[in-house]
Amino acid sequence: MRIAFLLSLSMSAALVAQPATKAAAGSKAAAPKSKTNPESQVTRQTLEVVLNTINETWFGKAYQDVNAVEIQGSLTVQLSAAAMNAKVDQTSQGQLKGGITQNGKASLQIKSTYFANADFKTEMTGSFGNLLYTRVGNRGFLYSQT
Repeated sequence: MRIAFLLSLSMSAALVAQPATKAAAGSKAAAPKSKTNPESQVTRQTLEVVLNTINETWFGKAYQDVNAVEIQGSLTVQLSAAAMNAKVDQTSQGQLKGGITQNGKASLQIKSTYFANADFKTEMTGSFGNLLYTRVGNRGFLYSQT
């Protein structure tokens, strides 16, 4: 949010700081000196510091030898029939009555590998079956097995 604000602020400051140049055709008039707004200079410098910090943090020396990242995790969701019926009643302001009679549980295990060249492979296994999602270069596919 802060970066977006700084970017928009710097763009608007840059537009305000641009001088309107209208040289007469055929005349060799000297370019008018533009007066720089101190506020726009501070904004530009702040934006430059922010962008340099992000660049050093994301792509600094500590990460130059990293060419792949592997992420693993799991997610389990338990649903209560009584809670879902209450939510239906609350959302519909009493117009509908939930008819859910059984509790439910869904689980998901994820294993992903992301490479520095933007290729990736993601394997998901859970209550719904197995899913493989991969991309190499401009080609990718999604494979589902239940």
